[in-house]
Parts: sequence; structure tokens; C-alpha cells
Amino acid sequence: ESNIRLRGKEASAFGPTPFDFADGGTAYPPVPTGEEEQEGESPAGSAVIPVGAAAVDSAVDAGEGEGPSPDEGAADTGPAARGGEPSATGGPGPDADLPPEIVEPEPVEDLEPALVRLDCPNGTVNGTIQVFIRVFKAKGVRSLPFHLQFDPEILQDEGVSEGNFMSLGGAKTTFLHSVSSSNPGEVFVGISRMGQDEGSAGSGILGKFNFLALAPGTTPIRFSEQTVLGANNRPLPANFQDCTVTVQ
Repeated sequence: ESNIRLRGKEASAFGPTPFDFADGGTAYPPVPTGEEEQEGESPAGSAVIPVGAAAVDSAVDAGEGEGPSPDEGAADTGPAARGGEPSATGGPGPDADLPPEIVEPEPVEDLEPALVRLDCPNGTVNGTIQVFIRVFKAKGVRSLPFHLQFDPEILQDEGVSEGNFMSLGGAKTTFLHSVSSSNPGEVFVGISRMGQDEGSAGSGILGKFNFLALAPGTTPIRFSEQTVLGANNRPLPANFQDCTVTVQ
């Protein structure tokens, strides 16, 4: 009874199984008993697996070398294999299927704001008042459009001439000047630097306005719709400073 090889084939109550061969064998070798392992015997067509230290000696004698470590070849059933938290060996975590993190571009270098200032002297009736527009600490300026507003009952625009700031370095410029058709107390000026260089930098005179003093009084001269533009029409930081004219 203890020797499995002496037993006849037992018929299953459920009939033949998918593992039965036509010659009555099975798809798997018989399980050796403990007595056969000790006696060094093995069932027909199968090898007895050595136990304990004998397994090591048997592998060395067969020239197999060192076998894999117990951890090698083992299926990973930890959280990382199931898509959970990363394993200690660097397996994928729950965010493995997420798109890569978007890297924000480095910020543009912070520029110190330029100063665009009106210098206004006082005047007398029927006299000419010259108002200068000066630029300080600018960098990379390629265009500077603006409007000026004032009281047309006190001042009258007599024209404007371009200064040296936008042409620094010998660059060519375009200069526009016009008076509003609906409001004689508003003028438009646009100065641009031609070419594709780095633009004007530093300080200088942007332009000079000539006003005729019509009547006594005080009027502010204010910037409006003003901007400083760099390459590709990119706005640059700038502060604009108004002024006040007194006519006696």
C-alpha cells in the first residue's frame, strides 16, 4: 500500500480527466515517497530532487554552478506589481500611466523699469514753451508710441521734433506726429527703430514739443495710451511721468 508504483490505476468517479494519457499514464510524474528518496530510487521517467545538503553536492557534481538566489525569478506580487505604490526596487507606481510633468519655462529676466519723463518749463502769453521728453535707464527699446493731452485753451501744439534716443548707435527710425481732429488738446506721437537689432538702451531725449502759450493759466500735460515695446512688440516695464505748465 505504501508503494505507489505497485498500485493499479484508480478509476475516477468523474471519468477520465484531461491529464490522462491513452496508455493509462498521467500528464505529471508520480509523487515519490520518502522511502524512495532515501534509497535514491526514482519513479520511471522522473528524477528525484535531492534534499538538503545533498542537493548542493548534486548540483556541483553536475557542473551546474551556483543556482539562482531565492529572490530571483520569483513573481512580484507586491503593491508595485498590482499598480500600487512603488516597490523598493523602483517598480512602477500608481502614477505610471500619467503624462510626464510639464516643465515650466524659465521666467524672462526681470528688467528695471525705464523712466519716460516730461520736462515742462513755465512761459508767458504769446511765447513758445519747449517741452522735452526724456528717457532714462531703458533697455532694448524698439518702439515708443504715446498720446499727450493738455488744455487747448492755454496751449497750442506747434509741432514736435525727434530726439536722439531711438537713433542711438546710428539706427534709422520712423517718426509719426498728428493732432486729433476731434480734440486739439490731444496729439499722437509714434517713434520706432528700424532693423532687427537689440534696440536702444540707456538714456536720451525722445523728442521735443513746441507749444504756443495762448492765455494765462495752468494746465497739466499728461501721457495717455503710452507703451514701451521691445523685440517682437513685447511690452517692456516703464514708468511715465507727467508735468504741469503755468502761463503768465
